[in-house]
Amino acid sequence: MVTVVECRSSRADSLTSGSTPSPHPLIRHRRTAALLMAVYAVLAGLIVFGATAEIASGSVLGIWEVLLALGVPAWFSTGAVEFVTNVLLFLPLGFLGHTFRPRWGWPEWTYGGLAPACSSR
Repeated sequence: MVTVVECRSSRADSLTSGSTPSPHPLIRHRRTAALLMAVYAVLAGLIVFGATAEIASGSVLGIWEVLLALGVPAWFSTGAVEFVTNVLLFLPLGFLGHTFRPRWGWPEWTYGGLAPACSSR
């Protein structure tokens, strides 16, 4: 006795019904990463390459004052806050970048991160 099993793919159903299939999840992740990378690049560019240093220094002082109000010791200086905020500012470059361009390794993303830093004032 032979049993015939009918197997239908949801992709085949969507193609015959006239609707477009949804993109692969990896493609959606890359599109999302590309959008977030563009937003990140604009915001980071405004902070880093702004005409004045008021945005960057004002944010460091504001964060430092909030930390002092929360009880962080006074020895935690504005220099330490600036260091941490600089790291946090450029950290998304590697994460979003690797999702956006997975073939690039850490050397390419390191050089990509250093290029804007070397070109700033």
